[in-house]
Amino acid sequence: MTVQSALFRLRVWVWGEYKATEKEERLLRKIDVGILTFACISYFVARLDNSNLANAYVSGMKEDLNMSTEAYSQMTSIYQAGYSVGQVPCNLAILYFPPRYYMSFLLFMLAVFSLSCAFVQNVQSVSALRFLVGFAESGMFCSVNYILGSWYGPNELARRAAIYTGSGFVGSIISGVIQDAINHSLNGTLGRPGWRWLFIIDAILTFPIALLGVLTFPDTPTKTKAFYLNEEERELARTRLPPRDKVVWSRSAVIGAFKSWQLYVFTIFFTNFGLMETFNFNSLAPLWFKSYPESFSLSNANQYPNGVYAVAIVAVAIMSAVSDNTRNRWAPSVVIGLACIVFSIIFLIYPEDNKPALMAAIYVHGIVFAGQSINYTWANEATKFNPILRTITLAVMNLAAYIFLIWYGIVVVNSAYAPRFYKCAVGTLVLSILSFFFLPLIMYLTKRDPNLQEDGAQSDSELDTEKDAEKDSKGSETNVTVHPVL
Repeated sequence: MTVQSALFRLRVWVWGEYKATEKEERLLRKIDVGILTFACISYFVARLDNSNLANAYVSGMKEDLNMSTEAYSQMTSIYQAGYSVGQVPCNLAILYFPPRYYMSFLLFMLAVFSLSCAFVQNVQSVSALRFLVGFAESGMFCSVNYILGSWYGPNELARRAAIYTGSGFVGSIISGVIQDAINHSLNGTLGRPGWRWLFIIDAILTFPIALLGVLTFPDTPTKTKAFYLNEEERELARTRLPPRDKVVWSRSAVIGAFKSWQLYVFTIFFTNFGLMETFNFNSLAPLWFKSYPESFSLSNANQYPNGVYAVAIVAVAIMSAVSDNTRNRWAPSVVIGLACIVFSIIFLIYPEDNKPALMAAIYVHGIVFAGQSINYTWANEATKFNPILRTITLAVMNLAAYIFLIWYGIVVVNSAYAPRFYKCAVGTLVLSILSFFFLPLIMYLTKRDPNLQEDGAQSDSELDTEKDAEKDSKGSETNVTVHPVL
């Protein structure tokens, strides 16, 4: 095998097969830039804002606002309450308003609320703003996943969803880096402590991104007016994927969605995974490091948790590539469940003075974040035949997860339980074991569902034959050069 063929195979494994024609390959590159640029940057700043609270809390906010040890968990739950309240209406709105305007508006409001956090004088003000931040963010994650499902096919979707999810983890990493830099450079500037500057900088980064969305986000294939797509490319975008039913909202359609197995099974499954994520999703790692001032400095408390998100990025990249290449959506969940079991056992068994082992457990727990993009891809594919079912399922999945996170974050994963987080370890262990029971259930129901039989009805050879026939029928188009594999 030559170096060229090895690189070609690596490219195919990481990014998928080359398309049948050069026109489709060019279209895919354009929509990758148009969709993923705005989606990833917007999720980056959203997660940056989300992580800012934890970094601000350990960098002086707690002392400046006289916050109690439980205040952080309470504000996190208030954010999750806002996210839950906005979940269904904000995600249904994507069907009625052009996504480029709607999502840019949400991002603009997020910037306003984040900027306001820099001027708060008490815990009540922070709590109110965190509720509004949660409400503004509630329409972003599911809406982007809906848009991704509208533009990309089964062998393309998980990779793009992984890139989108990974961008959020980069935001979480950058938050700690920015806070540490601010503590050394801007702390005290204009009479403001460093943690207030963190929110100001976040808002400054967010405002122009809202404008970027208006200019570049392509909406859906049937309604796109993106300036970088010509009419032929728009038509190709509408026809290259299997046709989907037109969205016609009616009472019977909504009732039909609520009678489907997908809505309930994926909602419970995703909620279970959401609770498994809670330790690092609620950004408790900085609190763990701050609990040991004799071992970790303030800079360490801001910087060391970044390792969690680095692990998450690697896990998302590898598992999404494997998932897309094998069309296997359940295997990553097994790996994630095992990683969470390891995290739980170490926190339950190892003594408090064994900090290296506990740190390793915190980093291993970062693997759980790979489940977000893959499970959303799985739900996207299982509901692709019905856009109303798909919209409701994706929204309710996130809604249910956040509703449970509200009380779970206070009762089980409370910041007052730092640094041992015993209840969190027990809860994660139980939830991890439960997650294994959902996998055969989903596979069984998928196999029995007549609406989902089409994907499995064709063998690989039949699909290859169809691709060859498609190439022959499009003789006027320029074929993509296929690189040698030997």
